[in-house]
Amino acid sequence: MATLTGKSVASTYTSLLKLEGNAGSTVAGASGDAVQVKTGDNDATALYLNTDRVGIGTATPATTLEVTGEVSTTKGDSGTYPYKIGYSSNAASRSWFLDSDRTAYGDFALETEATKDGVRATRLYISPAGNVTVSTGNLVIGTAGKGIDFSNQASPAAGMNAELLDHYEEGSWTPVVAEYATPANDMSTSSALGSYVRIGNMVTVQAFVNIDGNGDATNAAMGIHGLPFTSENVGTRPGLAIGEQYNLNLASGGSLAGWVLENNTKMYLLEATNTNYSSLLRDEISTDAFFSFTVTYKVA
Repeated sequence: MATLTGKSVASTYTSLLKLEGNAGSTVAGASGDAVQVKTGDNDATALYLNTDRVGIGTATPATTLEVTGEVSTTKGDSGTYPYKIGYSSNAASRSWFLDSDRTAYGDFALETEATKDGVRATRLYISPAGNVTVSTGNLVIGTAGKGIDFSNQASPAAGMNAELLDHYEEGSWTPVVAEYATPANDMSTSSALGSYVRIGNMVTVQAFVNIDGNGDATNAAMGIHGLPFTSENVGTRPGLAIGEQYNLNLASGGSLAGWVLENNTKMYLLEATNTNYSSLLRDEISTDAFFSFTVTYKVA
């Protein structure tokens, strides 16, 4: 075969072409349907043309174009989508595009197609100012305990011990009015409605209870059971904010009160006055009483 001193390419090629330039040379070798192009003296050829395939950095491209290494583009004009990398296949899940300079210099977008060669929709957009918009769908945290980190905020409080928002949840729960020490001994209700919202490790619950009978409860100290999350093991005693109370057999001037017990899913009910408080007994809750409340507590 032909040879070029210091400029050889694959020894199997039957023809060679050398192009000299001001700063170096380009060598091309050909054999059958294959063409190999390189620059300089190094045989680590960058470009291969093999029948209907092109390989950059690989001599055996498996697809129409295969690149080993990173790919970058340079803006060529000021039109729409001057920077674009796209991929589309018969599988809808494999159809995606990256675009830059869509509406302003310095922005970036990730787009996908619902079907091959379909209409592209923006899924994620980063503005020139760095603001990130999830255009469609939800931002899903895929690992429990992970979330949004606020550790770069300025001047946190002296007692700060966490800056990660790692939980959000909302739902319903069923308040059970029963003996404080024996949850199975409960009063009967015609309505027992509850809802909750949890943000991080703080949960706020709301409830409405309408009593219609003593049920299995004896005339003992009463509580509310069934909180959606176990409280922290710290005796801060988060107090109930009573919304309404009707037909309770409380002492003159008394009112319904209570708190969340630490490390538990129950609340202690009280009869409170300006100067004292005592356990709320079953007989102080008439069989046609109702009340509502809200409380916020920290979960374990």
